[in-house]
Amino acid sequence: MKSYAIYFIIFICSFSKTVFAQQHVDWSPAIQITFGESEEMHCTTNYGEFSWRGQDFFLAFTRSDSDRKNICIKKLSQDYITWDDSVYYLTNDSIPDDYPTLANYGDSLLMVVWQRDVGNNELFYCIWNGNEWLPAIQITNDSSDDILPQVYGAGERCGLVWQRNGRILYSEFINNAWTLPEYVSPDSSTNNNAPQVYFIEQFTPHNPPIVIWEKTSFPFHIEFAIKEN
Repeated sequence: MKSYAIYFIIFICSFSKTVFAQQHVDWSPAIQITFGESEEMHCTTNYGEFSWRGQDFFLAFTRSDSDRKNICIKKLSQDYITWDDSVYYLTNDSIPDDYPTLANYGDSLLMVVWQRDVGNNELFYCIWNGNEWLPAIQITNDSSDDILPQVYGAGERCGLVWQRNGRILYSEFINNAWTLPEYVSPDSSTNNNAPQVYFIEQFTPHNPPIVIWEKTSFPFHIEFAIKEN
């Protein structure tokens, strides 16, 4: 575990140097992306490697209309400056959907995961295969609320974390299937929130996932864990 902690420190230090070494630049005025009478919230993008991998750049967000909440997608135009006018409804029904998260993986594939209130909140996913969106498929199926997903892609796999009853879980999408969920946070801890997952492939040959989350019991702090086996 000590060696992984060193990798994590290197990762954080490298990120800090990248961020704080940037020289001052001017920002353009804010430009509106979505329009209409609906409320748009909880936006996310397939940030990161899309440009040099030649992948499309997408924006996912929740659109709320009265009692309806659906997951919507917009695509950046080929000029990488303007957004396409059209909005694609990944979901379009009266069942509340929220908190989408995106990740590139594989050969120009895109993974979208979100929570869907089917009596309790369950996680669903959908894949963009480069030409079309495939049908949505359910990931979790239990009596508890599975909420606040975050997905991250690396190579041919995706790592996914989320919160269930104040605990953090992890699953991996590999060979077109999700592995059984694993608890990341300790058994006795039920005050965990807002998980994030990354693969530290630039520092280790076997690309272990690292999970970071908030501890919401006093004293509040941040914790992380790395999968060792």
